[in-house]
Amino acid sequence: MDKSTQEKLARYRQLRAAQRNVNHILPDWLPRNALKECGKALGFYREGRLVFNSEDETSVLMDYCIYDYRPDGQNAIERYAAQASIELNSDERLILDAMLRARYSLFGIDEIVRGVGVHTLDLVRGDSGFIVDIGLSETAVKGLVLACRIMSPADVEFSMTTGAGLPADLAILERVAKEIPERFGERTSDIVGMSPERAAEFSAFIIRVFLEGNASSRMSYEDIAKQGMARSESKAGRNDPCPCGSGKNYKKCCGATGKPVSLPDRRLMERNLRAVQKLMAKQDFGSVDEMNAYLRQVSGIGRIPRWVPETPLEQAQDIIYQALETPEKKERVRLAMEALKVCDDCSDAYVLLAEEAAEIPEEARNWYQQGVEAGERALGPEVFANEPGHFWGIIETRPYMRAREGLADCLYFLGEFEAAMEHYREMLRLNPNDNQGIRYKLLSCLMERNDIDAARELLGQYKDEYSAYWFFTRALIAFIEQGASREANKQLRKALRQNSHVVRYLLGQRKMPRTLPDRIGFGDKDEAIAYVAEFADAWMDTPGALEWVKVTTPLHYKHR
Repeated sequence: MDKSTQEKLARYRQLRAAQRNVNHILPDWLPRNALKECGKALGFYREGRLVFNSEDETSVLMDYCIYDYRPDGQNAIERYAAQASIELNSDERLILDAMLRARYSLFGIDEIVRGVGVHTLDLVRGDSGFIVDIGLSETAVKGLVLACRIMSPADVEFSMTTGAGLPADLAILERVAKEIPERFGERTSDIVGMSPERAAEFSAFIIRVFLEGNASSRMSYEDIAKQGMARSESKAGRNDPCPCGSGKNYKKCCGATGKPVSLPDRRLMERNLRAVQKLMAKQDFGSVDEMNAYLRQVSGIGRIPRWVPETPLEQAQDIIYQALETPEKKERVRLAMEALKVCDDCSDAYVLLAEEAAEIPEEARNWYQQGVEAGERALGPEVFANEPGHFWGIIETRPYMRAREGLADCLYFLGEFEAAMEHYREMLRLNPNDNQGIRYKLLSCLMERNDIDAARELLGQYKDEYSAYWFFTRALIAFIEQGASREANKQLRKALRQNSHVVRYLLGQRKMPRTLPDRIGFGDKDEAIAYVAEFADAWMDTPGALEWVKVTTPLHYKHR
């Protein structure tokens, strides 16, 4: 890394620190009903409560509240700037001025500088720039389109994001491209010259379209778990905060001693979401301090209040969260059994026992089956009757969905294919947004069973899916039905553009690892490994398919 880049990153970190300081204060300047009103505007507020599919969505809501909510003509930033005493030449003042000029738009990623940031093109306004964002630079792929808000501090030649971004797929982009001119004008000047009120309408429109297109489910890498293969643990990056809680970088803490430290179980994030929902269920906060505590919680800044369980089921669930934080397997099993003594309707306790205590697949199946039955008792028939369509957005359904996924996986592993696929189909009916990635498992099952009609139907249900699973399976189906035809070759070319790494693993030019990646990103090597692990049998069982790929694939894809 050259000196100028190092200096840029050093300045970026200084400005990020100043931004965190300002963000900590801004919720105090929001009106009392900001969350509810903004939640309604963005579609988060349903049936008297805020419903989030992920913690990232809370950041999207908070960003909109701070920048776009103007019941009296001013947003929180303008109120704070008008009354606060901030040193004129301080970084906080620089950040505040940049926030006042921040804009929400669609940004296409042209080039990526790993570990630094991304070169972007504003697809609405037409100008280009460079966004310094270390996390984004590690996960983004070239060609990605991101909806986010950026700010440009006056003393630097780069921009910074203000909050979570939402990635687009083809269907989202087509809808946005069609409706923006109709709603906001066809000329660039119509967008650039919008009033603050129209700008708020613009960002709300973009956010709603992206969320309706399930963009938030693509905001983080997808977890991958495959029966019959060992699963690697997530490890902290060298410059990440050490998961042991010391406050130091991993490389200067446990990483310096060679001690492996796994990242926290993602299920633990739900504890914070439960706290959010419990607070919001009150609907009318008793004091400004209570409201501010909530605001800081959902924005991920300041101290997050701990979830306080009240019912026996909640108390059992809290014991499970303690178990997930426990490094010793024996202790995790003990805590799971303790949770069941508190409440035998705790699905996650059975899930944990299936994961940790089962020695054979049949035993795991029995634990998962009990978890499904416990979830049905805990949720009650009304939830199953009234909530299909956004099941995962209700935190209380997630333990049940995990148990049902585990049961289906075990059934398939034990040869009960039809029963397993029926569970997968029902889970997609309950939660078509498919935050768990069930569609990939079902597609793999259908291809292994040679049920091409059902596989094609599933591909159509998620027709704008941008993953190797969809692109390469479309190519395989085209070959099965038409041989090495023009259509099959066309689908293969599309698949290669989406992920050129798949071919090398599929043809054996690269050796498959002993363990699957814990998480994958669209278009990367880990996605290729995960796809081949699940779909190699379908390709090998199709006469001539691998030879077709070998002959048809251009050399630069095979050896790049």
